[in-house]
Amino acid sequence: MELLFLLYCKSVLDFTVPDFGYYNSMALSVLDATFSAQANYTSVIHTINRFCNHYGLDSRAIAKCPSRDCQITVSEMLELLQGMSPEQLADVVGNHQEVSGRLKSAVFSECLQVFRNCGIETYQDMQEQFDNPDLEAALSGIRGIGPATLSYLYMLVGDSNDVKVDRHIRAFSANATGEQNLSDEQIKALFRHASSELSKDYPGMTPRHLDHIVWVYQSRRTINHSN
Repeated sequence: MELLFLLYCKSVLDFTVPDFGYYNSMALSVLDATFSAQANYTSVIHTINRFCNHYGLDSRAIAKCPSRDCQITVSEMLELLQGMSPEQLADVVGNHQEVSGRLKSAVFSECLQVFRNCGIETYQDMQEQFDNPDLEAALSGIRGIGPATLSYLYMLVGDSNDVKVDRHIRAFSANATGEQNLSDEQIKALFRHASSELSKDYPGMTPRHLDHIVWVYQSRRTINHSN
């Protein structure tokens, strides 16, 4: 199965697609992750742009993680949000979507509170805590943060070994292997093996980067099939 997956990757994917970028604030990565749950990504882009326009922030992502002194901290972002209810924030971003029966804006704010309580203000702070089970448990305990959202959040803030198992990743894995009922862990194992093999020809290839390449391929394929 690993060989089938690897050969399929080599036959259909564009390995020139760049890896994930970084916003100028870890909080914007949290915004991206929480509003991406069960959503079309176009709506997420609009949400981020409206948020940044409202607060005068830069919504662009850059290739490399910004230095600490170039980032807006989690606490600074919470100061901007001080006194704003989830409903008011949903109005600001023009997005009243819910997940697990609550506004995504509420999930976003609660995530920021968890990070501040844990002393995590920047990407660098978070990257030192990837293996912290207490942090993972605190984030997983937020209603509206499921396994896929948590993986995506960790990937956005720099975890290169994770994979967000969403519908695009599932569909690609099924097409590659012919297996329709792969578990999340089986899919992640396929990505980790393939990225390791692909790194021989594409130095620096990681599971996170391969996830993004596959996501771009599969989303374009879905659009083409719907036209």
